[in-house]
Amino acid sequence: MGACFRPASERRAFAVYISGIRTGHLRTLDALDVIDELRAAGRVFDSTPEAIAAARHNLHHTGILAACDMREDSRMESAR
Repeated sequence: MGACFRPASERRAFAVYISGIRTGHLRTLDALDVIDELRAAGRVFDSTPEAIAAARHNLHHTGILAACDMREDSRMESAR
């Protein structure tokens, strides 16, 4: 990722997920060397619900989000 982007995100220990990139924005992200590493990390999605699901999966996988929280999220999604 871009030199300015990576250190700040890593220092704060957060993951970046991105979705719905418009063509004009894609060119900017490419120019900043941001998008390639996000793609390689599996963090670029066509839709926001896909990005949210991936983030939740990662939180569950790392033990930050408990399994019961995942079930509750699923129930809330199906109720919509």
